[in-house]
Amino acid sequence: MGRNNIGANHVLPTDPIFREINNSDGNSSTWPTNTTEQIFNVDGEPQVNWMQRLDLDSPGAIKWRCVLGKGLAAKYGWPGAHDKYVLEDWPEGYALFDHHKGKPESPRHDLYLYGHSKKFRSPAEFLPHAIWLTTPPAQRGDCECKYCRGIPQRDITSKMRESGIYTAPHAFSPRATLQRRAQPKKRTVIQDIAPKLKQSPNVAKSPMVVERSNDLRAMNAPSSSNMRRWHREQELVWAGLLKPIQGTESNQCIRFWPGVIRELKVAKKTINVPSSPPPSYAQSTSSSNGQNGTAESESAILNRREPPWSVEERQLYRIQLLGTTSTVILSEDHVLPYQAYLHPQSLLDALGDVSPAEIAIDDLTSNFDPLSDGATWEAAVSSYALAIQIAGSLSEFWTLTDDWEIKLAALTVATAPAPRPMTNSLTDAVNAASSHNALANESISSGPLQQRPDDRPAKRIPGEYVTSVMHFQGIWWGAERIWADELIRLKAPRRCLAPEGSDQILAPALPGPREMAHCIARGANPSDFGASARGLFLLVKRIFVTEVESRGRMKKECRLAGLLYELADDDWIVPETELAPPPDGREAPADTRGKFHDALSHPTPVNPLPSPPAGYQFRAIISPEHEFVTSLSMISGRYYPQVLQHPLLKKQVEEILSGNMETSHEANVLWSLEGLSSGMYNSVEPRKYLPSRGEVLEQADKEARGLLHSHLEKLRDSLPPYVDDAMDVDG
Repeated sequence: MGRNNIGANHVLPTDPIFREINNSDGNSSTWPTNTTEQIFNVDGEPQVNWMQRLDLDSPGAIKWRCVLGKGLAAKYGWPGAHDKYVLEDWPEGYALFDHHKGKPESPRHDLYLYGHSKKFRSPAEFLPHAIWLTTPPAQRGDCECKYCRGIPQRDITSKMRESGIYTAPHAFSPRATLQRRAQPKKRTVIQDIAPKLKQSPNVAKSPMVVERSNDLRAMNAPSSSNMRRWHREQELVWAGLLKPIQGTESNQCIRFWPGVIRELKVAKKTINVPSSPPPSYAQSTSSSNGQNGTAESESAILNRREPPWSVEERQLYRIQLLGTTSTVILSEDHVLPYQAYLHPQSLLDALGDVSPAEIAIDDLTSNFDPLSDGATWEAAVSSYALAIQIAGSLSEFWTLTDDWEIKLAALTVATAPAPRPMTNSLTDAVNAASSHNALANESISSGPLQQRPDDRPAKRIPGEYVTSVMHFQGIWWGAERIWADELIRLKAPRRCLAPEGSDQILAPALPGPREMAHCIARGANPSDFGASARGLFLLVKRIFVTEVESRGRMKKECRLAGLLYELADDDWIVPETELAPPPDGREAPADTRGKFHDALSHPTPVNPLPSPPAGYQFRAIISPEHEFVTSLSMISGRYYPQVLQHPLLKKQVEEILSGNMETSHEANVLWSLEGLSSGMYNSVEPRKYLPSRGEVLEQADKEARGLLHSHLEKLRDSLPPYVDDAMDVDG
């Protein structure tokens, strides 16, 4: 919001009504100290960088005071016109500062309100905090501002606009100023037409928000460690406590606490590395007199030396611990995906043994700090019970995000195709859907349509008839955020989808030579191993809404479309039948999806496939000219490359591999995260929809408190009444 004339046109309204904020959490120690104008020399140019405290009557301060007064009036329904209300003064300990930065004659101006632990950058940011301060303490809950709640400002502003609390201020210049403004001179220039620039193949052809681009690139970015940036803002994760909370019994141990990621950070560290000295000039030129010698300049020789250091980057996460008011910053090796941790049965038994009387129902909004050195099991039980209940409730919600629309010329078919027989198997249903999709793809192609023996060619309706398809860039699915162009896990095992192959789907890959030798030695059937024993993947290309008929009525449902993949052994050999040309001698069909799919797809270099698990390779099992369309109920969750190498999972993985696990359930839960087992072993079933992640977090918290309160009340009512069995003594 850099401006050179902030709030210059803002004045108090006629007959203003002033209101105060009597409560305050402000602290003047947070105010900036560089309040004296100084000129610095930066790259040979004079620069300023200082903070000026603004008076209440300055135009910028008047703008803030008017916006806040109007918002408070709308929130509490004060009488009269709401735009007449003005904040009389800042809460105690707060002050507004103007940041001067840049050239001394025309610096950049930014206004910040100081007094909180974080500075507020706009009236919209401070308004929720002001509402919280003006709420009576007995009725005050958690503050809903960006910094206290950790919710993105765009969600907060959108919610305030919907409720009528906030409207963006507009500044208008006086009419006289516009009339006096000099008109620009009209000039005519004739010049050659600039050559048309060629678009890079790496440019995506559909919208992409910054968060989506950053998250997808981070998943494939090289790392100085074995860790990846698996987690995303507002995702539900498990925070590994640096000091576990241990009770008197061995099973009373809390090692992980559920939390929501509020901020992503990158910590950089410079590490000294040994560096060999550069070769001398004489040594490098000694061969120049020989037949094959080439001489180098001395400066080129010196520039060949590598720097004696390297930079190591580590991902940091600021996490809000559920059920508490505590936040913690943890490195990547102390955070687990929510789906990667199962409570030990011993811990669940310990929680079940806690008497309901020991859980403070009226104090569920606890100030308990799991990070303190004095944290005890008895003090942690109430907050931990609430935390895992909130996490469970949050997993039941899903949300579509970042919508965009594409309009298409509507189509009609002259004669409906002959009805196809009903089928019951998953493979037949997929084949039927693929044939239907192929017809639709061909009908909207810019090229000639292929005639089918049982179908008439589609006829294009005149251009004024247009249908629109709503697409989305991402989806919140329980604890996780899934983006378009991301590889996800599906619930169905690979062996359940076209186990013998079909017209559109390849048969599962058999084991590679190494695993095949083991199968032969054990007398096992090779078809029971290989890719069929693992999970199924979908590279999501589209998230869209379509209309379907249900009980005689049309309703909207969300669909995913993309390419199917399986996990084949890394030494698997492609069968010759897959390499052979079509039997009729024609060339392999080109991509006939047309302009519609071109507008939706992205070039491969933008988001390549993530790394497969060690010892495996991803194998596409449908042709590029087809796409697999499925409902959201088939989603298992995100794919986490190399997550089994996480330090927090190392011990558990070693126990599984050594055969010390009592059951295979724990193994399948972990293997599923990398697709080594079916996605059905590790999935969630969100069934409740809310339009924003902020609303999901609020509703999950509310539902969890209600459910836990009701459960504890039932347990208390079921307990036998207390009877004092002290012995009576006759006197």
